[in-house]
Amino acid sequence: MLALTTLPNGDLVAGGGFTTDGGVSASNIARWNGTSWSPLGAGMNDDVMALAVLANGDLVAGGAFSSAGGAPAHFVARWNDRSNGQNAPTVSVRPFEAAIRVIWDARPISTRST
Repeated sequence: MLALTTLPNGDLVAGGGFTTDGGVSASNIARWNGTSWSPLGAGMNDDVMALAVLANGDLVAGGAFSSAGGAPAHFVARWNDRSNGQNAPTVSVRPFEAAIRVIWDARPISTRST
């Protein structure tokens, strides 16, 4: 595992270079709900090296991947649990901007103001 973050609901997300997590098939990204691991959508095709949660609760992942959830995503992908209930990633329209925002606002979630 190369990256960890906590979602607003308390779930833990782990990223890295792995194909299973806790015995569950997961492509480089997985979610722990306090009881069990589950894949985060179809995952990524290469390593996830950074994870961050934006102020609105969306998860942003950065890494060496070129696809996330089967969709083109060059190095940056963004998850929105509200999208379709399947944890499907949507690629940020402006991935460079999303990456800069993650770097700029990389404080622990508990210190962020809403």
